[in-house]
Amino acid sequence: FFLFSIFTRYLSRRLTLLFILCSVLFFIRGYVASYDNGTDIRSERTDFTLTFTHGWVIDGDHLSAQAIDQPSNEKLVFTYYIPSKEEKDSLEKVTSTGLICNVMGKLETPQKATNFHSFDYQQYLERKGIHWQIQTDQFDLRSCQMGNTNIVTQIWQLREKGIQYVSKYFPNETAPLVNALVYGDRSQLDETVETAYQRLGIIHLLAISGMHVSLLAGMLLFVGLRLGVTRQHMLMILVGLLPIYGILAGGTPSVIRAVAMLMFAALFKIFLSAMRTQDVLCIVFVCYLLINPFILYDVGFQLSFTVTYVLLLSSYSLLKRRTSPIRSLFIISFICQLAATPILLYSFYEISIFSLVANILFVPIFSFVILPLFLFLLAYHMIVGTWAWFPIQWINTLLERMNDLSLTIADFPQAVLTLGRPSLWLILLYLIAINLFFLQ
Repeated sequence: FFLFSIFTRYLSRRLTLLFILCSVLFFIRGYVASYDNGTDIRSERTDFTLTFTHGWVIDGDHLSAQAIDQPSNEKLVFTYYIPSKEEKDSLEKVTSTGLICNVMGKLETPQKATNFHSFDYQQYLERKGIHWQIQTDQFDLRSCQMGNTNIVTQIWQLREKGIQYVSKYFPNETAPLVNALVYGDRSQLDETVETAYQRLGIIHLLAISGMHVSLLAGMLLFVGLRLGVTRQHMLMILVGLLPIYGILAGGTPSVIRAVAMLMFAALFKIFLSAMRTQDVLCIVFVCYLLINPFILYDVGFQLSFTVTYVLLLSSYSLLKRRTSPIRSLFIISFICQLAATPILLYSFYEISIFSLVANILFVPIFSFVILPLFLFLLAYHMIVGTWAWFPIQWINTLLERMNDLSLTIADFPQAVLTLGRPSLWLILLYLIAINLFFLQ
């Protein structure tokens, strides 16, 4: 479908040849990626020099982080149990991205799934090119030093400092959500509230998605044009800023898809001509898979591209009609839910009954009230250094009411319908039925 939508103007013979060439290309790329996805580290090693590639995550007394072993250049998962609150406080203040540390520890093989269809952590890490966990009982920051940093590492460090800034200066009720919506960091969210949002099918609101990226890009474009900057220059500025924000936002598949699509669309607009959004999505999809074939197994990748593609195909026939905003929001939510259902059932074995209603209630508030207000408050505090207390108090009250509402609805006995993992034949029937429905 993705390839066909790009090259529909080709003659059938050329199209057939193109499919064959693409199939061979992706087969070779997938084979090479699988062949190279191995480990050269000996299991008896205990002495390591690690370069931390992302900020470490501290959950209670447990610290975990991704790092690269310098001699082998392999990725590892580093884990450490913090013995005291004083050490935890000092670790939370450290900018860990780009930090090089000498560590003594024990290599462990990641745990496989212990029950049928349960989460397979070993397989999950292997698809990220990680084959070992290193567990240590002693971790001395005095053995660490900051290495030579490139532009990407510096942006990751800026993201870490931004998360620390929000955690330090924002109220405790607001800071976790600000970090989730601005920097894509959900580690500080209340587990009960996060579970409630997941049961309601609105967990995507707590993660940066294409909606957030498009909204930010649109706001920046609007401000630039109002300040007198030409559209072409603003598009060039966006092309330069979007990759930076993609890293600041955590580099998840949905963020990368949205950033890449906007960049391609802007470049085509500047140098060639306007291109169909479906074609831009297909180009991003193909390039993404060529760079990282294993991303195909990522559920976020599957949902992001599938839902976006279905929305683009449906927008012309359904959303072009002049309808009320509530009706349009209902149609969009329904299309997204229908397109995502096979993936959700296959990956999580359940679907939310209240997803449509919850999206209609929560999406406008998050998109047009909470996110813009968070960005305004963050910029305001960075510039002025004090709080605008009225917006802070107002948004805290709003969040409390929304969280209470989500917890109440999520507690309903039948809020989630658990069907188990469908067979491949049933998944195929779902796909055929959904496509026939859209065609009708």
